[in-house]
This record gives sequence, structure tokens and C-alpha cells, in this order.
Amino acid sequence: MKNLFFVSLILFLLVFGLSTVYAQSYIDWSRAEGSSPTAINASLQRKLDLLGQQTGIKPQIRWGFRTASDRAVIVARSYSDTSVYRVRDDGSIVRRSDDRVMVAAPGNSPHERGQAVDLWNGGSYTSAQLSAAGLRNDPSLDEPWHIIER
Repeated sequence: MKNLFFVSLILFLLVFGLSTVYAQSYIDWSRAEGSSPTAINASLQRKLDLLGQQTGIKPQIRWGFRTASDRAVIVARSYSDTSVYRVRDDGSIVRRSDDRVMVAAPGNSPHERGQAVDLWNGGSYTSAQLSAAGLRNDPSLDEPWHIIER
């Protein structure tokens, strides 16, 4: 009986550990984090290039296009604490304290269409500078790093 418990425990840990490793290695992070210009659409790339030329501050892309699989890993890594976050019926994730949307519902994120980037240096630009380059920041998100095409 004791041996059965330990065998079951080892099997559980092995399966759980492998699934965790699989989830963490599923995404090609070098692509997903936008290290390549192909991680965003050409229109957005031109606008980011223009922003850099106009301000003298080159946008540093952290994350461009992301797939539904990318989203699943983000959710698993960052928003799994159900005492802090909850999932709405539409699949979006909100913070319980103020109902603020933290992750868009599947299919509704401009990242999934290649029309948004998260920048390492997103807070370096004013609204006017973004607008002059054909970009904007969504003020409802309170995330200066999240830049969207206008």
C-alpha cells in the first residue's frame, strides 16, 4: 500500500512536471517576444520606425504578434491566482479588485492581428509623439508599453 502511494506520487509529479516544461517550452520565445521584425505587420513596423526617427528614441519591441497558444502561456504564468484575477464569460481576464481587463478575450487582442506591440521603452513617448507616427496608447489599460496602430 505504501509503495502504491509513492508510485502514484512519482507518476503525478512526473506528469505534472513534464506538462509544465512542455507549456513553458511550447512558445518560440525568440519569435514571440518580437526579436524579429516579422513578429509584427509591415504597417506597424513602418510606424514604429517613423516614431524612432521623429523622437530619436528607437522603439525596443518586447512582444509583437502573439497566438492563442502564446496567450495561454501568458495566462498560466501571470494570471493564475484566482484570488486576484477572474475569467469572464467571454474569456477575458480581469482583476477582481476593480474589474480591470488584464488580458483580452481570445480573438479580441490587437496582438493577435499583429496591430500591437509591447515595448520595453514604451513609457518614453508622449501621446502626441505616438499620434504623429500613427500610433496610440490605450489609456483604459494604463499600460504605457502597450502601443497600438491608430
